[in-house]
Amino acid sequence: RGLSQSFLAEGLTTREAVSKFERRGTKISAETLFWFLEKMNITLEEYYHICSNGILPKKQQIIVDGYKHLSTYSSLQTLLTDLSNLSCGTNDPFYRLLIVQFRSLYYWLKNDLVNDNYIDNDRQEIQHYLNGIDTWGRFELSLFNNLLFLFDSDYITATYKRTITKLMSYENIIYYRNDITGFMSNALF
Repeated sequence: RGLSQSFLAEGLTTREAVSKFERRGTKISAETLFWFLEKMNITLEEYYHICSNGILPKKQQIIVDGYKHLSTYSSLQTLLTDLSNLSCGTNDPFYRLLIVQFRSLYYWLKNDLVNDNYIDNDRQEIQHYLNGIDTWGRFELSLFNNLLFLFDSDYITATYKRTITKLMSYENIIYYRNDITGFMSNALF
């Protein structure tokens, strides 16, 4: 960014500390990192993108790749098996929730929800998860928006009323604003 180490350090730390961090020789606190990013006009997401050479985090990559598997049943089965293995191996509910999402989306896209033998259990699992999260993040918003077809109007209305106030606390975050707008318009529709 063409900024001096002294400028970045000003008001928080020393130029030497910035130099050590720049060479990746030391660790810094999140507060210090946010300070530096603010001074450099870089968001945390941009910083992560730069540091990871544009490679998405594993979970984000799985989501991106997952949508590609919705075209055929055999491709979907491969995805579900892979997610099931990850779910069992890590005990991370994220993978189980993706199984539910991608399976449900597959049947919905094929206009074949009547043949989805898991639909009632999947609906209950998603509702249980969403009801247990006090303030939704982007993942919860995405799950809800992607699976609205699973829920009845009463659940959608109750969920909207329960979560909208807390979601609006994020309205000043640009990328989150689009998610909230989608949530509001989809839920109201």
